[in-house]
Amino acid sequence: MSHPLKKREDRIDRRDALRTAFIVAGLFWGLLVYVTNSNAEFHEKLRNVLGEEPNGLKFELYILLFTFLLSVPMISFLYHTLITRTHAREYGGTAVHAGDVGAFVGLIGYLRYLVKDTGEGPLIRRSKLISFAGIIYLLGIFAWWIYWTDKHGI
Repeated sequence: MSHPLKKREDRIDRRDALRTAFIVAGLFWGLLVYVTNSNAEFHEKLRNVLGEEPNGLKFELYILLFTFLLSVPMISFLYHTLITRTHAREYGGTAVHAGDVGAFVGLIGYLRYLVKDTGEGPLIRRSKLISFAGIIYLLGIFAWWIYWTDKHGI
């Protein structure tokens, strides 16, 4: 006998989730590239810290590759987050509430939902864990960026 939530997992449009994940990850990459090039003073400080040829690459190519590598895991994270959110929305899961204080509280609630086994099938469970790891990855990037820029006076 198949798992009772198996049919629910089949109703999630995985192609749409993958397409959306690629688009949003591309926009994220574009945003990273734009931010590193939008302010001449910031760009110059970054160039002074990294040098003209970081790791043997031209500065501009290094920025493109580094930001691309930061963005690639976003595809998997977003794909699984979209699957998880669709499942949660359709089958009574929690929702993240945005707002001044509510964003942090909502994030904590959503993280708790992601690690909690609520009886869904193994595919949704795996997507929930990958979504959790992706959020931790993003928080890690933000924390690292704040530390690194402060350390180098950028």
